Parts: sequence; structure tokens; C-alpha cells
Amino acid sequence: MFNFDHIFTNTLDYLFLPLRVVIDKPWRLILAFILVLLLQKIVQRLRRGSIAYLQGPRPGPWSVGNLRELLAADEAAENDFKWTNEYGTALAIKGSMGLDMLYLTDPKALHYILNTTGYTYPKPQQSRATTRLIIGEGLVYAHGDQHAKQRKLMNPAFSFTAFPEFFESFRSNVSKMMDIWRRMISQSTDGKACVIDVTTWVSRTMLNIIGQVGFNYDFEALDDAKNPLAESYKDLFAETTYKRSNGMLIFEAFWGYLPFWMVKLIQKLPAGKLKRFHAYRKVARQVARDMIKVQTEHYLYGNEGGKDMLSILIRANLSGDPSVKISDNEIESQLTTLMLAGHDTTASSIMWGLYELSRDQVSQQHIREEIANVRLRISQRGDEKLTITDLETMKYLSAFIKELHRFHPVVPLIHREASHDDILHLSQPVQTKDGRYIDTIPISKGQRIVMSIAAYNRLKSVWGDDADTWRPNRFLDEFKQNPKTGVGVMSNLVVEMQVLFMELLENFNFAPDPEQGEIFRAATSIMAPMCKSDPGKTSLPLTVSLV
Repeated sequence: MFNFDHIFTNTLDYLFLPLRVVIDKPWRLILAFILVLLLQKIVQRLRRGSIAYLQGPRPGPWSVGNLRELLAADEAAENDFKWTNEYGTALAIKGSMGLDMLYLTDPKALHYILNTTGYTYPKPQQSRATTRLIIGEGLVYAHGDQHAKQRKLMNPAFSFTAFPEFFESFRSNVSKMMDIWRRMISQSTDGKACVIDVTTWVSRTMLNIIGQVGFNYDFEALDDAKNPLAESYKDLFAETTYKRSNGMLIFEAFWGYLPFWMVKLIQKLPAGKLKRFHAYRKVARQVARDMIKVQTEHYLYGNEGGKDMLSILIRANLSGDPSVKISDNEIESQLTTLMLAGHDTTASSIMWGLYELSRDQVSQQHIREEIANVRLRISQRGDEKLTITDLETMKYLSAFIKELHRFHPVVPLIHREASHDDILHLSQPVQTKDGRYIDTIPISKGQRIVMSIAAYNRLKSVWGDDADTWRPNRFLDEFKQNPKTGVGVMSNLVVEMQVLFMELLENFNFAPDPEQGEIFRAATSIMAPMCKSDPGKTSLPLTVSLV
């Protein structure tokens, strides 16, 4: 007699044999959980209002939709620019398994979601699961009351009251990196210039700075070529998120719905990208635990530390006040979050800054002239120390960094999900499939939204007809006189970038490496530089010479 149940069970046994090896008998329960969850998500999608009336690119396979074009393109944001030019600032794209995603670059809508609505548009489950997997439950992962509590707790560490101490840390570490470069130049063929891959040195320098400024801790990343933490960060995003396969894109779309213990279990499977994440997380967590142990012992012996992030977190952890008290796991997560975000994103911006300077000798000279004027002013007032006011007088350097953030945004995409029904208002109408023009979009609860900061930063309606052109002067003239609706690209400036560029340009000249070939924006989780002749790893070789 035909036994459907027997065939079904044997088929599942075969398909899920790898999973059974890992978790043995509970596999049927896990499978049932996944199937019920998928059914729930399908029902939610059917109830959600459709955005199918919006124009958009032709989707790829049902399993991945437009995710390959969005996340695994040949060059970061190349399809973002094409879609925005063709369909406008609000369009419909497809995610994995037919998921409808609203793709936005409209300034008014972006400003509303990011700056006005508070926690109405939280990070989707998949994004939070990825963040939790890589860096834990820190500020980037947190949401709602948890995020507000963590932000309030850490705000004092982001103030400029300790600027002199910060400045000395910047200078000492940048000086150490420059000494290494001088030795490399002196050992070159002519002793005047050599090709240096600046990515390694900038990343290690920024890691040292975030350690000293943020945690009062010396990572010694520039002293030890085999530093475990620095090595774990090296090419992390390039090796894990560059050119993701369809299978990885599908897996990432689903793991947000799985219990975290299951995600951690899957992470330990011997798959290359997952194994790389696991190895990095293990090193970063151990370093965080070591820092917590040392600082806690200092606190218990009467040394309460200063205004650095780690001291603040330790005091909160040992506090009896439930409104500020946090757990050991939260401290570890904050440290791993700040170690990665605090050095990797800034390092990436600096790399792109050096890349643009190497191609723009005029900007190099302008900034050097500003530096000379600032140094003269400091000398004339009988001082030796740089102040925030001094930095604010450097208009061209400020314009250069603003253009850097506009042209090379470190995080090109931001993902959100509507927590309730809403209406988005657009700054300019978009045309629907049936030829209508609309300036409002009804949003249903659960609607996934992808915001392209990279494409917004190239909108001609905001930045002018030359939005696709690198031009720092735009922040010195017409944009300053005619501001438009923005999402805060100019507020992202960080003092360490200004100080670092000052130190480097006073001592070195940067030019392209004539033998290396073209540099491109790699589509990883952050916008990283890579050489077309050697893709797959973060790399920016430049010809460096003494000024």
C-alpha cells in the first residue's frame, strides 16, 4: 500500500541529514518551527498593502529577487544610480522569496524615516540578526528603550571636553604610522618615494586610536605585525560579504526568523564565510573580556577611570542604580561594536580620502596652505596646541571631508521596516506604472524599506547637475547659499579625520600607483576600495613621497 507518510519522512531525513548530525532528534521540531514561521510570514505578506503600482527594475529569480543587483553588484551602488535615474526616488524592488521592498532615495522621505519618527521604522529582523551575530547586542543592534538607555549612558564619551587628550592620542599614533612609512621610503630604490598599501596601516592606526581614546587601552596594533585583533579585522567584510552567492543571500534573508541559539549553531558549521565570522567574533570577544577584567580590577581598587567609554560602562555595570546598570554581555557587545564601527568605518573614509587626494593634487595644495596658515596663527598667539576653533577655520579641509562623505558613503544602504501603517510624503513626484504621478506612498505595517544613501548623495535635485562629479568646492559656494532638504551627510564629520589629514599632508604627498591599475568601490557591507587587478581583498596602493 502507498505509504505517503513513510516517503515524506524518509525524504526529510535525507534533505536534513546535515542538520540531524548537528542537533540529532529535535530536528523535526525545528523543521516544524520553520514551516510554521514561513506560513505566518506568507499570511502577513498577503495582508500587507501592495506597492506593485510603483515602477522598478525587472526582478531576478524568485529566490533572490533584486538582491544580487543590490548587494552583490560588480561595483557598489552601480545599480542604485541606474535605478534612481530611470525610475525616480521611490520604486519597488524584490527581495528573497518574492518579498516586496520599497527602495527610497527621496530626501523628504529619508529625513522623515531617519530623523523624525523615532523608533517607528526599526531595523528589520534580518539586519539585527546579522548585527547580533557579528558584534553582539550593542548600540547598533539595540532598539527602542534599550537603544535609548545605551545612547544616554554613552553620550558623555562622545563629547569634546577631552579634546586635548584625544588630539595627543591621534598625533602619537599617526606619528608612529608616519615613521613606518618614512622607513619604507628610505629603503626604496631612490629613497624618495615608494608604493604603500595604505589600507593596512590606516586600519591599524585607527584601531590604536579607538583603543586609547575609547577604552584607555593600548591594542599595540602598529607594534605587532601579527596582532590577533588587527589580523581578525583584516579583510573581514571583503572575505564575508563581497560577491555573496545566491545561497548566502537566501540564508541571510531567513536567519532573522530563527532563534539566536540556532543561528549561533549554524555559524559554527564549516562554511567559509560563516567560519570567518565565527573566528573574528571569538577574537574580538576575548579582547573585550580582557579589557573589562583589567578595568574592573582598577575600579575595585579605587581607580574609577575617566570619561572614556570603557570606564563609563564599568561604572554602570557595578552601579546599584537599575536605570543605568548593564550586564557583562552588554558591555562586551558595546566594546565589540565600537572596536569595529569606531575604527573600520573611519579607516574606510580615510582610505577614500587619500585615494581622491592622490588624483587631485590641487586639493592637496589647498589643504597644505590652510595647514600652514593655522600653524602660523597658533605660533603668533604663543601657543603650540591645536583647538577645535582652529579646525573650524579650515574651510577647504572641511569642504573636502564633506565631499568625501557624500561621494564615498561608508554605509551605502540602510534597511528599515515599518512598525505600523503610515504615509510617506515625497519631495518630488514619481511616476507609477499606469502613468500617474504621486507624491505620497501609503505604508503598511511590516513593509520593508531600503534607503540608498549612495544614490541620495548623487541626486541632481539636491547636489546640482554635477552630482556625479568629485568637487569639494560645492560646499564652499552654491550649496552653502542654497541648502536643500538633507539627511545629515554634513553632520557626520569626525575630528580625528581632520587631524589625521593635517598630519599626513604636512609630511607626505600622495599619487596613484602607475602599475596597479583601476581602483573600484567593492560591494561589501561597507564601501571598500579594491584593485581590479586583485579583487577580493581590501587594497589601496598609493605612491607616497616626502613633502
